[in-house]
Amino acid sequence: MESIKIVWHDPNVFGTENSKYITQFLTQIDYRAFTTVFETVQFFSSTNDRWILVTSGTNGQSLVQQVHSSPAVIGIIIFCRSSRYHMQWSSAFYKVKLVESTRFKNVLDQAKIIMNQSEVTRIESFTDIAKNKNMRWSLMHLK
Repeated sequence: MESIKIVWHDPNVFGTENSKYITQFLTQIDYRAFTTVFETVQFFSSTNDRWILVTSGTNGQSLVQQVHSSPAVIGIIIFCRSSRYHMQWSSAFYKVKLVESTRFKNVLDQAKIIMNQSEVTRIESFTDIAKNKNMRWSLMHLK
């Protein structure tokens, strides 16, 4: 299974409040942290890897609008103070899988689910490609 990769965007990602969250997942995942929308967008435009975006509510809407179509983003989690507000605008983006305001454990659990689903989808796609190639090969030899 592919390791969990998280890009965390938050203007205060290195602040006291967030440091406890970082220590919770340092040993569990590969992560990158960015404090600005610009840095985060630049990262997604320069990577070929697949990542889960965790963003704060601050500038989250702008960031999601800019990176939602990136193939590098396989899922988005909004970790914010006002889940009701962020649920409203984020419902238009299918990659947003969770809006959470209280429990960071839910963020980690959802990240694991996103990675597992992404891995299954990749395996299914590979299987479909292999079946299609075998079918074409068989048809070529029937002629």
